Amino acid sequence: MARAKYTYEKTDVKGNICLVITDADQGQMSVTNDIETVVAKICEKEELKPEKCIIVYKDSEGAWDGYDAEHNHFVSLGGGHWMHAINKYLKMLRESE
Repeated sequence: MARAKYTYEKTDVKGNICLVITDADQGQMSVTNDIETVVAKICEKEELKPEKCIIVYKDSEGAWDGYDAEHNHFVSLGGGHWMHAINKYLKMLRESE
């Protein structure tokens, strides 16, 4: 069971399944510290494989981060709108190929 409180939406961006998670920041464990459980719970509910998703989340300080579920790796994406964070993350992933 996830210990963090959050909201999320599943969306398609440029043919990629994206999970956009927002930390509710209500004093519980942060999404950052509970990311594996949060992603597992969402993916189970949505019947998704986490390693096939682009995952971004807005942390309790209002910054967007990316999460690579396959390698348990975090990427700082900065502030702004979630769409900006996803596009930045997709660009970073393309450049690393």
